[in-house]
Amino acid sequence: SDVAEKLFPGVDPLGRSVQIDGLPFQVVGIGKPIGTVLGQSQDAYVYIPIQTFLKIYGSNRSLSINVQARGPDWMARTQDEARVLMRARRHLRPNDKDTFGIRDSASLMDLWHNITGSIAASAVGIVALFLVIGGVVIMNGMLASVTERTREIGIRKSLGARRRDILLQFLVESAIM
Repeated sequence: SDVAEKLFPGVDPLGRSVQIDGLPFQVVGIGKPIGTVLGQSQDAYVYIPIQTFLKIYGSNRSLSINVQARGPDWMARTQDEARVLMRARRHLRPNDKDTFGIRDSASLMDLWHNITGSIAASAVGIVALFLVIGGVVIMNGMLASVTERTREIGIRKSLGARRRDILLQFLVESAIM
């Protein structure tokens, strides 16, 4: 639908011609809008017949085939059927390994969870590092403050302040800081 809007704004594209890699193709249909995933439009695609693709680009190029199951209950059966069809198409024997891959939504969600988990774990490490650095900065600031205020501490002690009172004053100041 994005391609149709871009190439034929305000005009019905059915039956019109569009060029792909310099070759003319006739528009025979428009896909339903899917929407976006992670900010990327899923509606910017063009389907061409597989035999035409193989004639133009050869069989050495990477090719992806999208298959949609009727519903969640049909997912395993649809994957098995697609695997059987691909093995038959590639003339694979029963003992041969698959020369293709099948990606389902569950594997993509697992990948997403692994990525976000790694990002969260590294964020915790970075935050811990910044807390340590912040603590060292505050410690140095308080050390400088105590060093500059040795006279004030001496006067307070001579007037009867206990060590605990002076320590409490500096702890409150550092907590506020």
